[in-house]
Amino acid sequence: MQSNLMHGLTAYCAMPSTAAVRRPIAVLSLLLLACLPLWLPAQTAVAERDWQGIAEGSDAIVAPLASASLLQDLVRSGDRLIAVGERGHILFSTDQGGSWTQVAEVPTRSMLISVAAAGDRLWAVGHDSVILLSEDGGDSWQLVNEEPGGDPLLEVVFDERGHGIAIGAYSLLMRSTDWGESWRTDYVVDLLLEQEEDSEDIEQSLNEMGLIDQDAMADYEDEGIQYHLNGLIELADETLLVAAEAGRYYLSTDAGDSWLQQELDYQGSLFGIAHMRQADCLVMYGLRGHVFQNCKPETGERDLSRWNEIRTGSDAGLFAAAEDQAGRLWISGANGAIFSLDVNGQLADYTVDQGDDFTAVMPLADGLLLLGESGPQIKPYSSLNTDAAVKE
Repeated sequence: MQSNLMHGLTAYCAMPSTAAVRRPIAVLSLLLLACLPLWLPAQTAVAERDWQGIAEGSDAIVAPLASASLLQDLVRSGDRLIAVGERGHILFSTDQGGSWTQVAEVPTRSMLISVAAAGDRLWAVGHDSVILLSEDGGDSWQLVNEEPGGDPLLEVVFDERGHGIAIGAYSLLMRSTDWGESWRTDYVVDLLLEQEEDSEDIEQSLNEMGLIDQDAMADYEDEGIQYHLNGLIELADETLLVAAEAGRYYLSTDAGDSWLQQELDYQGSLFGIAHMRQADCLVMYGLRGHVFQNCKPETGERDLSRWNEIRTGSDAGLFAAAEDQAGRLWISGANGAIFSLDVNGQLADYTVDQGDDFTAVMPLADGLLLLGESGPQIKPYSSLNTDAAVKE
């Protein structure tokens, strides 16, 4: 009897909703009370099963809205654009950013921060010290390094010889000489040629970083401050330049075996470095609209200890930069900030306070391709505030 009643209730609960709307309200209320005990456990079991599958998985989940999620960096590889971002999402575009397709099988769910390309090879790095390698233009990826809970990697570069360098939080430095198949781990703080700092400068830098626990000061002075390494560029003759926190930047002339710490007359974070190749100028950028430029003189050697600050008039954090074919450098950042720097060092304010935080920028033929919290978007040059006749 009870079995028949339960079977009947189950069948009744499963009747189409079009039949339900013809039932009296009182009957519907009774049915709701009768059906909930049957429906809730089933839904809970489904939810637990789905969550268990997510928790136990290691591949990025193919998400319908991946192209509208947080994307951190992009690179050109052949006729494709490759973008990386949260939850291990990797997307590609074959129509200059007009549409995006998520790569189906990516062996991580960690946040991906940076991507680099050399020929058909690509590398992506991110949280948990994840390093991914693709040898077919981004169609498939393999996990070559991972340390769950490890320090995040924030930038990766490779040269034409297959030598790669990845940098990250707390002075992390990883190097490869075999196209990213294997990696050696070091810390820049342990490779410094000169490590002595004035204690007052250390304290001021820590306060700028928000580290207000003065009891920990002695540990930092004894062990060396492990600044986050945010941006990296490789110059000629195995020269490397790294942008870091507290106005620090690091210089290596031996492919990363040893480093010299230098600092600007500025105590904030530097988020990246770009090379204006036509003007042969280096540009570092960071918090509160700070931009610094170093140009090679017409005669003589470049002096990497001398930088000129370019006043932007903005308080926005600046996160990314890219040069177009005309030699103009485009810089993007928080609150919709977009600036351009021409070959003569003249900075133009294009947009600001638009609400979007832009994490990457790439000049295209008809506009700027920008990444951020809402995925990729293209801003036509005609939509910018000042004259933008520069084309790719």
